[in-house]
Amino acid sequence: MTATRALRDLTAQLRGSGGPHSWAAAWERALAEVRPVRDREPDDVGGRLSTQWIEGTAGLALAYYLLAEAGGTPVEKVPSGAVRVLAGQLPQSRSEPGPVIGRFDTLLRRAGHLLEAPTDPVAACWRYLRADFGTPDEYDDITQAVGHWRLGPDRLRSLFVVLDRIDATS
Repeated sequence: MTATRALRDLTAQLRGSGGPHSWAAAWERALAEVRPVRDREPDDVGGRLSTQWIEGTAGLALAYYLLAEAGGTPVEKVPSGAVRVLAGQLPQSRSEPGPVIGRFDTLLRRAGHLLEAPTDPVAACWRYLRADFGTPDEYDDITQAVGHWRLGPDRLRSLFVVLDRIDATS
């Protein structure tokens, strides 16, 4: 399976089914922006980088959707720089989310979504991205020695990886 096909297939799981039209439009835009950049990267199907591309694309789609809803504008009219403003700066600590989670939570509620709604694909995607993996003191020495463990809202940090790669090719 190619990396681009893996990206498409795995992001489909995070996209879910149903939801508002702008949710589907946000995914199409995010995938259209990520695919050309991802295609220039070496294949890492199933590896850490592939995971970051999937999670980062989901974060990008969610950001476009929330910004479109907040501005009452079509997804295609949302300036790409607005995503970077919404995300803010990458938190210095892997275990602390910074203010980005609060900003996304607020926009999600303003768009009429309940975080706990089990059948809402937008809320489900956000629950997945904002998952907290805990702090370093919650891991044993062996796990920490491996170096592949995740801290805090590590999935959300993948949005910054994708934004940085997109910016580097612009």
